Amino acid sequence: RATYGEAHVPGAVFSDYAGDGWRARVGNAPGMLPSAEHLSALFARLGITPDRHVVLIPVGASANDLAASARAYWTLKHAGHDAVSILDGGTRGWIAAGRETEAGSVEPKPAAPYPVAFRDGWRSDAAASRVALEAGAIFLDGRSASYFAGTEKAGEAKRAGHIPGAVHADYARL
Repeated sequence: RATYGEAHVPGAVFSDYAGDGWRARVGNAPGMLPSAEHLSALFARLGITPDRHVVLIPVGASANDLAASARAYWTLKHAGHDAVSILDGGTRGWIAAGRETEAGSVEPKPAAPYPVAFRDGWRSDAAASRVALEAGAIFLDGRSASYFAGTEKAGEAKRAGHIPGAVHADYARL
């Protein structure tokens, strides 16, 4: 929020990735897709309507910025919103291109509840993933090398390491 307040693309509104609930915890599993009801209210609060293009703007300071924008992109697409893109280079790229910025905060103009309609084929559960893996699907594990190797693990994880056969593709290097 502080970086956004210092300089952002004119007219851009702020959404707190963690605080606004772009991901949900279901039981002991973090990072799950929020409910349609939650997303409908979130999109409405941010002023997102089916006919408006959404441009996600990562700060551009780290791979985590892009990761959050990529997750928001996927969530919008999975929820049925086609008109969405990510600003290449984020705010830093915008500034480096000599574009104008503004400081402070822009309040979103709330909209009617968004008609979320989850799309088939945009996510996979554990059972479907196992079938896909056994059928030869390529699994890309985007976590850091230490998580992939199993020398580090998230507190919620039952075991360290990766799905057998997964290919390591560290998101920070991509």
